[in-house]
Amino acid sequence: MYGVYSNPRDRLISAAGAAILCAVIGYALILGLGVSIPTAIPDALKTFAAGLKPPTATT
Repeated sequence: MYGVYSNPRDRLISAAGAAILCAVIGYALILGLGVSIPTAIPDALKTFAAGLKPPTATT
């Protein structure tokens, strides 16, 4: 195209801006946007045995 000259400096500035924006969004996601993670698991969420009862021994 005539009259359009790409300047490498402009491309570098745009790439740096995009990298900074991605870094800020990633940092916000990693921090969890202020969500606290509980350290103890409630009793309702602990595992339990959900299988068949063992067969009774008949003699």
